[in-house]
Amino acid sequence: MTAAQFAEVKDGSFVRQPNHFRDRITADGSSGYPVEPGRYVLYVCLACPWAHRSVIVRRLLGLEDALALQSAQCQQLPACRARFPTDLRTQLRQVMATLETAPVEVDYRDPGTGEARRDAVTADTLTTLAFVFSYAPQTSALLPLVIDEAAQGRYAPLMALTRMATASVSDQMTRGMQWSVLCAEDADRLQADVGAADTVLGAELARMFFAPCAVWPAGERPPGFDQPFQSELPTLLLSGELDPVTPPRYGERVAAHLPHGRHLVLQGQGHGAMALGCMPKLLGQFIESANAEALDADCLESLSYVPPFTSFNGWEP
Repeated sequence: MTAAQFAEVKDGSFVRQPNHFRDRITADGSSGYPVEPGRYVLYVCLACPWAHRSVIVRRLLGLEDALALQSAQCQQLPACRARFPTDLRTQLRQVMATLETAPVEVDYRDPGTGEARRDAVTADTLTTLAFVFSYAPQTSALLPLVIDEAAQGRYAPLMALTRMATASVSDQMTRGMQWSVLCAEDADRLQADVGAADTVLGAELARMFFAPCAVWPAGERPPGFDQPFQSELPTLLLSGELDPVTPPRYGERVAAHLPHGRHLVLQGQGHGAMALGCMPKLLGQFIESANAEALDADCLESLSYVPPFTSFNGWEP
């Protein structure tokens, strides 16, 4: 989206531009655009709310960690190990490679309306579902089954669940607020990450992520803003063990500068831990006592992993 387009939107609403690119890359090259490594370059502007489907086709480090833990948990359960002998990440990449080469047209039922639909399943479809469903263990429990179904050529569950997931989160992000924060706090501090070369996204993701900052108005940071937060105040940090966005290692880095801080990692949980199990009770106690170190967090041990579904009837009893 250009500066001129920003000027045209007076009421702050999003106006999607018409699609002018309708050619397709095909496996046999019949479209004039054959599948060929290194032939194409994908440019994505994250100012567009629809761009996430193209961006998260590549793996994210947090998602990789979550998938690794989920796969390890499956291997500890005899029924799950027998049902899904292939590592979850390996199977995910295999299906992605298949769909990147040849997207598939699939008939399915819209989970919101029940209407029959036909859409193309792409690698974007798969990684969209994997990323969104990894936020919570109750939904990530479906991933091994859905990915295995796709590996067998049965894509309808994948398409239906992706449509449901994207519909549920499409209105939960306020882009203007996101850009205002990112452009003021982080854009000019962006530096190349040598470790990004080992990821499929590479360093391009960060550059695309901050692309709107070229035209979006930004505030100024106060002095010392970029220094690690340090405080003698009592602080309670919460992380979900399987969080694909803010994994526990982030909390550990913050806790290192808080001598009276405590970091609780909730076993088997995902993104957002404040309302899980006995956590509301512990939060109340912390607010009343202002002593994170004295909290008896043994009650959190009752939280556990959600077993992966071995069929669409659920997990093994």
